[in-house]
Amino acid sequence: MADILHGSGTSVQFTSGDKRNALEMGPMIHMFNPSDAPILTISSRSRKRITPVAEYYHMEDEFFVRKSETFTMVNTANLQNSNVTGVNDYGCIIIVDRLPQLELFEVGGVYTGAVTGSAGLESMLAYLCIQIGKECSHATPTDKMVQFVGIDTISAPSYTYDEHATTVPILTAGASGTLTLTYVGNAGLGSLSSIRGREATQINLTNNDVFPVRGLTGHAEGGALSNETRKKVRRIQNCTQIFKESYEITNSEITELMYGGPELIRRSGRKLKKMRTDIEWAILTNGAISLDATAQNPQRTFAGLGVGGTAGLIQSNNADINSSLQLTEASFTMDDLDGVFKILFQDEDGSQSRDLFCGVDFLTAAASRIRQETEARFDYTPGTDSRAGLRVTGYHAPIGDMNFIPHKLLRGSLAKYCVAIDWSNFEIRPKRGRELYKEIDCVKDGRDGQVDEWRYEGGIEVHHENAFSIIKLV
Repeated sequence: MADILHGSGTSVQFTSGDKRNALEMGPMIHMFNPSDAPILTISSRSRKRITPVAEYYHMEDEFFVRKSETFTMVNTANLQNSNVTGVNDYGCIIIVDRLPQLELFEVGGVYTGAVTGSAGLESMLAYLCIQIGKECSHATPTDKMVQFVGIDTISAPSYTYDEHATTVPILTAGASGTLTLTYVGNAGLGSLSSIRGREATQINLTNNDVFPVRGLTGHAEGGALSNETRKKVRRIQNCTQIFKESYEITNSEITELMYGGPELIRRSGRKLKKMRTDIEWAILTNGAISLDATAQNPQRTFAGLGVGGTAGLIQSNNADINSSLQLTEASFTMDDLDGVFKILFQDEDGSQSRDLFCGVDFLTAAASRIRQETEARFDYTPGTDSRAGLRVTGYHAPIGDMNFIPHKLLRGSLAKYCVAIDWSNFEIRPKRGRELYKEIDCVKDGRDGQVDEWRYEGGIEVHHENAFSIIKLV
């Protein structure tokens, strides 16, 4: 039978007399899970920037600073053909393993090649970069693509272009193998086509064009201008998403004297906490952006970090895409964990300290490894203002520092996951005039009561997604 808190006081209701006594319950009804949304908790004390529109962008530009990179070369996963039929159309587009590797390339740059395994250079000695990212001649170009033409003769500083007939590959891949490209310099004016390296395309060069290549070998005194390379800036889009949580109360309940404080305040607080976890869950698990652009009243979904999938903002260091970020739960060692952290900190775009939000499965497994390896150590420190009062477990990895923070939402289907966030590249983007607020008495239909609703519209902005990581126990 339901507990009746007020009534006529019949003998059925008060058989033991205890319902007539005031209970010692404390001044409030305690909410469960006080650290329910640690990402929002910390981010609210870091970077927040208002957006005046629902769809917003940021731009990213890589510095031309890398000189040599090694790429996986496995069949169509890493090597593609051009969708422009004609010369240089087969095996001309490589798909890099990680977005930061694009820092090696600019249009007009020349790169010598070396292969292992079943990858092949097809008698080429070097390659001229002609397109990068979504500018590549491909049916569905992505940011991770780079397109080349081949060079078969080198007599420094002269590099001779070799035109490949249609269906003749410039590069080949197989079941295994790698391709290492090393930058040697910038291509100048073609001897036959009079086209500069930075203006070369798949089809506009003349066979046996000779390009002067200057760069790492130095320049002569009184020499001509250096050869320029070019690269476009990436424009990355995200959007705001609307969150709502309503609650209804009768006017009779509003005037009731209740344990735990006014009922209206209790309902407001628990719905606010529910909405906070909804936003946190969206940040963690949302995949690709959805603008619902054809609808009169669009239902937008912002792109999230993508924990548990492959379509979110974290691509380069996502364990569901890159198996190097996976750890065998029953047998991984601290050396294995250090190997994962080495990947996390291998690029120059992030800070040397990351917050790693994880469930108890990961923390328990890591603690078990530490007990077996006496040289390893976690530093347990109380939460500080920089972590908004959350308990932090510090670990000094070989390259950077990791701050382990328990996350209550990483359970069930996400119990084996952890997500590393670099706060220097993360922003909360609430929409102007639509930050968290409560609409009071928003239904006017004559009812003897009140309907309130918590509302929020916002999204996130992630710069240099390679500064973020998703780790998975398997």
